[in-house]
Amino acid sequence: MANENTDKVIEREPGPDVEAGQEVDYQDRFLRLQADMDNYRKRLDRNLAENVRHRKAEMLRGFLPVLDNLTRALEAGESSEAADLLEGVKLIAEQFSTVLENHGVSRIPQGGRFDPRLHEVLATVARDDVEEGSIVEELAAGYMLNGEVLRASGVRVVTGPVEAEEPVAGADDSSLDVKA
Repeated sequence: MANENTDKVIEREPGPDVEAGQEVDYQDRFLRLQADMDNYRKRLDRNLAENVRHRKAEMLRGFLPVLDNLTRALEAGESSEAADLLEGVKLIAEQFSTVLENHGVSRIPQGGRFDPRLHEVLATVARDDVEEGSIVEELAAGYMLNGEVLRASGVRVVTGPVEAEEPVAGADDSSLDVKA
């Protein structure tokens, strides 16, 4: 059997403090606020995308002079001495570092003790003259962007003192002689 109440539209009577016309006005206000909120979200998304494009363009504009100078250095390298080329490439490296610094990139300091937040162990070495956990060589430079690790430094770390090899029982030097 079908329920008779499904075909009926339930109309609420306005409460004692709401007039009949005010209820429609509240619904209209709600719909307008909902549309305004939707437009606001869309505008925020557009502004964010535009801001990202502008910042990206600004950063890339900073690299263009570096590329120009690198091209000049390569052209000069074809027609001049290696010392001039080396000097030009050094200047380009400095200029490149300056552009990165202007965008909040800084190099992680070299040496010191191993810190897993800043360093990645690429190799280990046993040494007596340096304390265990010390970094003895930086194999790949690490960088930070506004205080956060962009790329960890690849380092060689001391694992401890060199252990002397113990002679194998029953082995003597005469057994290693090769007879011709």
